Amino acid sequence: MPTKTPRDKALRDVGLAALCGHVRNIRESLGELAEATADGLAEVDTILNTKQNISEPVSLTIPVTGWQTDSSIPGYTHYLDLSVPVILATDVVAVFVAPASKKAAEAANFTNTETMAGVIRLRAEKIPEQAISAEYHIIAAALPDGEAAEESEG
Repeated sequence: MPTKTPRDKALRDVGLAALCGHVRNIRESLGELAEATADGLAEVDTILNTKQNISEPVSLTIPVTGWQTDSSIPGYTHYLDLSVPVILATDVVAVFVAPASKKAAEAANFTNTETMAGVIRLRAEKIPEQAISAEYHIIAAALPDGEAAEESEG
């Protein structure tokens, strides 16, 4: 067995100190990862709870003002963006017109509803001539990464 010199002992001590430093860094990194994971889960939980709270229809009035125009969908050049902060671009939303507003909605000739982050976009062939009573319902909620959330029964 070779003789251990003071230099060998110094190298061993430095190596041990470096190893302890790496273990400390790994432990700190794991703590940060655990905290980030907990924060992410809390955010998803908040989003899901918020969406569950609005899974029931929400009343709205479709106004005659605030409409804009573009040509991205031929025949349906008028659109209205409704601000709904919990809506994600991947959500599927249905808008139901109240029976009393049926004729006004038919005259405007609405098409499929679009969703964007925080927005429900209504498109119509014509701008409504009177305010329309309606409600929207999130029929397929999604998580921020685009995965569909399970609908709750009840």
